[in-house]
Amino acid sequence: SEATYLITSVELLESKLKTALVDINCVKHIIYVDNKTINKTEYPEGFEIHSMQSVEELGSKPENLSVPPSRPNPSDMAIVMYTSGSTGRPKGVMMHHCNLIAGMTGQCERIPGLGPKDTYIGYLPLAH
Repeated sequence: SEATYLITSVELLESKLKTALVDINCVKHIIYVDNKTINKTEYPEGFEIHSMQSVEELGSKPENLSVPPSRPNPSDMAIVMYTSGSTGRPKGVMMHHCNLIAGMTGQCERIPGLGPKDTYIGYLPLAH
């Protein structure tokens, strides 16, 4: 894949993904969602490591609110969802924007009031 961002929990990052990072050449940014802290010096060079809170704070800065979003193509990769690695090393599952759109189409039919101005992403936990 050409994913440059990896979003994960600290637990999965520390227990499974840390050793796999050397094989994920294109990832440049790791974003962890827990309130825990991590020792960034224990990771290979070449990665920017951020908490989800710091990413949210960066996105809410006034100078960033005026940046227009880029529109992806349906065939562009949206996310790489990692398995938990219960049978070995975690495996990345590539999901394209068309996959998310197909899933969202079903959700729009089932969730009352969900509309075109809403932002929603729903899939399995960070590791399944």
